[in-house]
Amino acid sequence: MYRARLMHRLVLFDIDATLLLTSGAGMRAMKKASLELFGDRFSWDVLDTSGGLDPQLFREAARQSAFAASRAEELAFRDRYEEHLDRELAPGKDVVEAMPGVHGILETLKAREDIVLGILTGNYPRAAALKLRAIDIDITWFPVRVFGDDGLNRSELGAVALRRYTEMHGRPIEPSRVLIVGDTPKDVECGLSNGFQVLAVGTGKYPLGELLASGAHRVTPDLSDPTPLLEMLGD
Repeated sequence: MYRARLMHRLVLFDIDATLLLTSGAGMRAMKKASLELFGDRFSWDVLDTSGGLDPQLFREAARQSAFAASRAEELAFRDRYEEHLDRELAPGKDVVEAMPGVHGILETLKAREDIVLGILTGNYPRAAALKLRAIDIDITWFPVRVFGDDGLNRSELGAVALRRYTEMHGRPIEPSRVLIVGDTPKDVECGLSNGFQVLAVGTGKYPLGELLASGAHRVTPDLSDPTPLLEMLGD
C-alpha cells in the first residue's frame, strides 16, 4: 500500500539567551584566549556580541585592535577559546542557566515524528556542544546543526540549514515549513531573509516590542508556555 511521505517541520533554535545563559563565560573565555595568544593589545571593548558569529566577533575585535590576524592565528584562537570555555563550564561551577521551559519543549518536539530539530547558532561547533552539555542537552538531539563558521553572517546560515536538511532527507523542505526561535533582531532577520517563520523570545536583552517591530511573526517572554511555538507549528 502506498504511504504518503511524512511532511516535516524543521525547528531551528538559537543557543545563547534563547536556550541558555552562561553568565558571561563565553566572553571571559574569549578574553583569556586572546590575552594568552596576542597580549593586551587585543581589545574586546564596545563589541556587541548579541546575535553575532564567533568568527565574526573575533575578526571585528581584531579589526578594532588594529591586529591583522592570519587564518592560522584565528584557528589558534578558536582552539584556545574552546579550551578556556570548557574550564569555565566545568561541572560544579553552576554558571549556566537553562531558560524557562527549554527542556520541556525539546522533549515534546523530540517525541514527534513530524518535527526535525535543528540548531542555528553563532557559536563554534565545540563551543555549542559545551554550552548545551552544561544544561544536560545533547547536541545530537538536533540532526540539523549550523554553526558560526558556516557563513559570513547569520542570514547566510539559514541557507546552510536548508541544504543540510536536504542532504539528510534526500529532498528539500519548503522554507515556510521552517521555524526559527531566537532572541535577537539578527535571528529575526535570518528567518525573514530565508522565508522562515520566526518566534522571538524575550530571554535576551531585547524587549518583546523591539523584536516584534523587527519583523518577528510572534513573540513570547520565554518557552515556559509552549503554546505560541506549538500554534506556529499548526497544532
